[in-house]
Amino acid sequence: MELKSILEKLYNDESKHSRYQNIPQFVKEASNYSEEINENWRGDTARYDYIRRTVKFGDGESIADIGANTGFFTLSLAYDNRINQFIAYEPNPNHAAFISEIADQFQLTNVQTRNRSVGLQEINHIERVDRMIFFNVLHHAGVDFDQELVPSKAEFNDYIFQYISRLRNKTKQLMFQMGYNWGGDKTNPIVDSDQVREMTLYVSELFMDAGWKIKKIAYFSFRNKRGSYEDLHEDLVSGISRNIRDSSVSESLDKHIQELNMLGNSEFYKRPIFVVEA
Repeated sequence: MELKSILEKLYNDESKHSRYQNIPQFVKEASNYSEEINENWRGDTARYDYIRRTVKFGDGESIADIGANTGFFTLSLAYDNRINQFIAYEPNPNHAAFISEIADQFQLTNVQTRNRSVGLQEINHIERVDRMIFFNVLHHAGVDFDQELVPSKAEFNDYIFQYISRLRNKTKQLMFQMGYNWGGDKTNPIVDSDQVREMTLYVSELFMDAGWKIKKIAYFSFRNKRGSYEDLHEDLVSGISRNIRDSSVSESLDKHIQELNMLGNSEFYKRPIFVVEA
């Protein structure tokens, strides 16, 4: 079976999170295989561009991608950074096989795939790495994994606090994004989808309580024609870190969000990206 047919079958497995990520550009070009994913919906390319602009990988550094799905970030980064080591954690066996198949076919010997979930109890058993990517997974706790630990939304905040507290022992830097509907259910919001300021403060407070240092917060903006993630200016990040619930911080954050004109974005593009350090 040719590569395109193998990948199509693994990618389109009809699971809850299938047809979720783009196909890496180098795979498209070499294999003539692509899947149509609306960039106005999820924005893999915009987030990848942000990572490339923001994070300078040191020689030989290790990077883990928790909830890697079909590996867009792991594979794209590994292809561009051959001297770094990448670990993709993905519980869906078809998606894990998709990552492994591409890594094998393109001789990405710097990619390892772990077909497993990383729930709260598993954190202590994963490898320590220099950096982690943890995008849009944690709001599924209690629905798609760790159901016994988060039986209702009432337990969700404490669960997140415990989770990110334990992650501090496993990496020096975390790139983080989450959804704000519990389990992806729009009728059960953690934070209302239009409350971008509250999303920012909600996650910032959890990270600070867990002992992390917030280095960057980024929002998607169409201030240029293409659209891109832009960092919140440093003095406001510092203000959040010093006194998160100060009224002047909230007012400045509201003003910044309004200037970005991001309330017209899709729900996915309203989610801030955080870069935090242990």
